[in-house]
Amino acid sequence: MNEIPPYGDQEKYEKCLSDIASLLHRTSRIFQIMEREQRKETGFTDSQSFLLTLLLEEGKLTMGEIGTRMHLEKSSVTRLVTPLKKGGFLESRSDEEDKRVLHIFLTDRGRLTARAVRESRDTYYGKLIALLPRGHVREVMNSAEVLYSALEKVE
Repeated sequence: MNEIPPYGDQEKYEKCLSDIASLLHRTSRIFQIMEREQRKETGFTDSQSFLLTLLLEEGKLTMGEIGTRMHLEKSSVTRLVTPLKKGGFLESRSDEEDKRVLHIFLTDRGRLTARAVRESRDTYYGKLIALLPRGHVREVMNSAEVLYSALEKVE
């Protein structure tokens, strides 16, 4: 078992471990359900939707930048981009200065689709924000940022 942390006794620590595991599991499950519903509505997975909206915001990204921003390995980026290219939502172009670098862009169809996906996402999260206690949105965002930062550091 883990060492007793400096901020509590072993029993409280074990209860904390159990509580956070349960809370994060339940939260993850709700996001999986949301993703399934989003796929029914838009036809895209959560990762595809995120990439489309990311490119809408950024304009273009290299395969490496996509991997970094989405925490994906190179092969996963390829598996994510390929069907979107085949569907006519994305295109790729070599960098003019370094032909080895591939930039990914939205096509016209991709831009229209990304806007629709963003609108769907914004509607969902708008409903979620409306359910938060008045005056606590920033607090929830700060907590989510702290959690995200910690999750990035876990090995």
